[in-house]
Amino acid sequence: MIRVSVLSLATVLLLSSSAGVASVTGEDYMRKSVGFEPQKSGFADYFKEFKYRGSGDVDGSVLLQSETPPVLPGGVNNFFRKNFCYTPEAWKAERKRAITVDCVIRKDGTVTGIECQKISDPALVNEVERVVNKMRWKPATVDGKPVNVYKSFYVDLNAGKIGGCSVPYGLEEIVSNGYRSASQLRKERVACDSQLFKGNLANLKESAELFPEYTDLSLTCARLLSAVGNGKDAVTLIDSCLALYNPFRYANNQPSIRPPRRDYSGKTEIEAALCGLILRSYHDFNSQETFSDVCDLIERRIIDGDLFQDKTDLSASKQRIERLERDMVMEFSRGKAGVGISTPVWEKITREYNVDELSRGLAYWSERGMIDNAAVTQLSALIDQEYDLMRKGKGITDKDRLNLFGTKALAIWLAEGEESMRSYIARTQSGEASKQLKSYLAKLEKNYDRNAAALADRKGVIESLACLVPPQGTDEQGQRVFYERRRAAEKVFPIKWLSGN
Repeated sequence: MIRVSVLSLATVLLLSSSAGVASVTGEDYMRKSVGFEPQKSGFADYFKEFKYRGSGDVDGSVLLQSETPPVLPGGVNNFFRKNFCYTPEAWKAERKRAITVDCVIRKDGTVTGIECQKISDPALVNEVERVVNKMRWKPATVDGKPVNVYKSFYVDLNAGKIGGCSVPYGLEEIVSNGYRSASQLRKERVACDSQLFKGNLANLKESAELFPEYTDLSLTCARLLSAVGNGKDAVTLIDSCLALYNPFRYANNQPSIRPPRRDYSGKTEIEAALCGLILRSYHDFNSQETFSDVCDLIERRIIDGDLFQDKTDLSASKQRIERLERDMVMEFSRGKAGVGISTPVWEKITREYNVDELSRGLAYWSERGMIDNAAVTQLSALIDQEYDLMRKGKGITDKDRLNLFGTKALAIWLAEGEESMRSYIARTQSGEASKQLKSYLAKLEKNYDRNAAALADRKGVIESLACLVPPQGTDEQGQRVFYERRRAAEKVFPIKWLSGN
């Protein structure tokens, strides 16, 4: 039986390299759970007296290292690819994408003493044990003779990418079916009571519940669940999506930390959060906290522009920081500390650099004594003012940030109605907003007026956004109105930009 490892074999093998080849004899075997037990405090004795606590199923000594290591023909990852199968239940319980296995490779190449580090789910433990027990290694040798040896190896359990997302072994078919169903239901207007719809929704729901962080699956599924009146499951799925897509913000309450995932997109996170707001509004759940969350997300992305899955060019970033240091810090080092919000130096800095870069640079320069306390205080105050002005539209010229203001207008309209949306637009236009932003919001208002008739029933528009297809039981006339309302909303607000369509 596999048990959670007490000590990493990788650490043992690394440290033992300076202690020579250590072994334990058959008389040291103990009928206890498999594991490793230190016996002495001295460095050399620590390894010489290390006990293999197996059940006497190894003939002879077990070495901590050997002259030639054991080799698995084809490699460990390839063996797992062919033999390992994650069950949906095991994945839901533990969600392990990689594991480390400790074991003993016998003289004949068979395996015993299997332990998995940091795995607690019995189903996953049993599956790992089943696969590892099937392995037949080329044994380790000393002086050309096969020996028993401890072995620790790492296994990547991801089969590859489906729909741009990593999927573990054994779950590929479920995810593939989910993506096919999502694609079919997005493209075709299928009645909710048809067998085609029900079959596709079942496939999609299974995959979305396994991988809620994959937004193409979860957002589509949530809107379909909404269409069949299952608002509770729809909202729960979106909450799970956000918690796994950005655990720092939604699970650990650390909204300033960017998730360390390669596929992170600030725009996608806003889309998922906005979907949560729409679903809560439609199903009459409390949406005030979700509304605040959406607005905070939008404002953070207005400031840092972190919207896409861009690859970071480290050399270009370094050059920008060096140029920023030259442009900003040198003004202080030369005694030119008279920098204010409206001065040419500050206008140049905020025009060419992200305010987040300024904020991070401030801490860097301060730690190294490159600017004094008075300069730190002044710069901190300027950065805080700049943050506030950017939220109000100062310097907003690129299309993506303009669309963020349109998205915020949509969120306000969804949560509070037309009057609040128009008030927000008026406040923004009368403040520090750029010419481009004022023009963008004026155009948004004009489009709203043109589509006012279709948008008059706000609850009906919310329904058209919350449900991917007309709700179950909608007649033919109601279906036409449903799609007219959605098209009207898409003409006014940047909904297609947000979803990437």
